[in-house]
Amino acid sequence: MLSTIIAAAAASLRGQYARNVVTGRQRWSGSDLRGKARKYGRSYYIQRAKARAALYRAGGCVIAIDHGLNVSAVAIGDDIYLTARGVAMRCGTRYRIEAGVTKYYEGYAS
Repeated sequence: MLSTIIAAAAASLRGQYARNVVTGRQRWSGSDLRGKARKYGRSYYIQRAKARAALYRAGGCVIAIDHGLNVSAVAIGDDIYLTARGVAMRCGTRYRIEAGVTKYYEGYAS
């Protein structure tokens, strides 16, 4: 489920950076930009906005897990999201990856 939604969102994007953001190779916050990329951050911001819109259109969303790391996710229940790192459940204002719950929802990953 997650891989098909991320693939659909990435396929609709033109820029390699935007595709990398959706698939998790680059950070949603842009904190991993270096050198000239950091200097021209506005164009990368626009690509991240397009990536977020494509992910939403495909049925996904972006959530903050653990210490503010934003990841692509798919809702599988009330406050339960499937991410590439596992199943995330709400814990206060953030989401936490729960190993026991991830094992329970293994069938949703395909």
